[in-house]
Amino acid sequence: MAEAVTAHTLGAAYAAGEEERKGVLAPGRLADFIAVDTDPYLESPEAVLRTKVLTTVVGGEVRWRRI
Repeated sequence: MAEAVTAHTLGAAYAAGEEERKGVLAPGRLADFIAVDTDPYLESPEAVLRTKVLTTVVGGEVRWRRI
């Protein structure tokens, strides 16, 4: 799971040439992320497939929230 998360975060930022701005949550970087209802490191792959997005944050601003 760690490899998949890294590929879809830091790896995607690197592929886009934006690894200095994106890919990790750190001071000075864009805060683009989602909050989900499942911990992919603790749950089975089958449970992760049923994950629901709770909040979407883009540039540090909440853009969408499940009601």
